Amino acid sequence: MKELPELKEIPSGSKDVPRFSPEKEKNKMMGLLSHQAECLRREGVPVTDDCRIDMSAFDKVYRELEFDKSEVVRYGNMFANVFHDGSEISSGEKLEMLKTIIMNKFIGKNFIVARSAAFDDLKNKIDNVILERSTGNLVCAVDDVREDAGNRKAEKEKRLFDRLREGKGNVLKYALSISTRGEVGAGKKIFDIPVFHLALSRREIDEATARMSAVPDELTENENAIFEKFKTALKKQIADVREEFGTNLEKISNRKIVKNILNAEEAISHM
Repeated sequence: MKELPELKEIPSGSKDVPRFSPEKEKNKMMGLLSHQAECLRREGVPVTDDCRIDMSAFDKVYRELEFDKSEVVRYGNMFANVFHDGSEISSGEKLEMLKTIIMNKFIGKNFIVARSAAFDDLKNKIDNVILERSTGNLVCAVDDVREDAGNRKAEKEKRLFDRLREGKGNVLKYALSISTRGEVGAGKKIFDIPVFHLALSRREIDEATARMSAVPDELTENENAIFEKFKTALKKQIADVREEFGTNLEKISNRKIVKNILNAEEAISHM
């Protein structure tokens, strides 16, 4: 197996990092997300302006839709007030937005990248979903974590291995589906999903947000570095799973999870 590069913090270009007010930074990020959301909606992908899967599109899929919405509200209404005090974005929110924007810029032609529905973010610990256009396969779900947030990164990686030992994957309730004609819409619940983790330090998050181009299709050197780090992280986690559970993943009892991991590995190799 090809040795993967070590995941290191991206070097800072601190002297020329642009500085924006929190409100300008928020407006730039939301402008980019809104543009990407509009492009996805033109294809029929049900997303809100912040590129989150729109639960309202599932009214014909789930009778309990209104109950699920009330559950989101019951858990603190954390998704209705994304920006907390109305201006500054938290590091966790920045990372989720940053990842969505960058992944869409780099792989949006062949993959659909969206933030998960509020329900799945809250209840199923999934921040993003990546869907392969050519196969309709859900490549993987992604959970964010700050690299410098204590032991959280190690804890999430341990949770992934523990679940795989038990033959369990995650569940995505508000999933997207692609028909044989290429039409995208609200789909049914998907089980046995591998959830991988993408991490950046607070400095990387703040610098990447500041350096990100406000032009929707413009790619900067920093964005390329972030994307390469994300891609390497996904490949490394799959390599770690193989090392722990066998070359053919024979130590994982649930073969559906194995199939999903192999599908993810194949798709990620083409990113």
